Amino acid sequence: MESALVPVGYHMVRRRAVIIVNGARGLRPIHVTQDALNDIQSPPQCDVQRLAQFVDVFATIAACKIEKGMFAFDGQIWITATDVRDWLNLNDGEPIGRVTSPKV
Repeated sequence: MESALVPVGYHMVRRRAVIIVNGARGLRPIHVTQDALNDIQSPPQCDVQRLAQFVDVFATIAACKIEKGMFAFDGQIWITATDVRDWLNLNDGEPIGRVTSPKV
């Protein structure tokens, strides 16, 4: 079980992001879609500043997806707008603050 993932690096790849996290099983990439970056906070923004601001939230969402075995067909973890909306619904629309496990 991946209880905590620590972001160790990130970068934008066109309009998507890759976050490198370190957890119980070592380093792994986490992919974040453009829509997820846009939906994490209003106004929509898909850039490295938004990624840096919410990298810990994305890592927490990823840890919950890993714990539930929610991998893509290729074994990767992708964070989508649906994951972000689920997270925001659990946190009363606030992406930063109390940490709750999303129903992803």
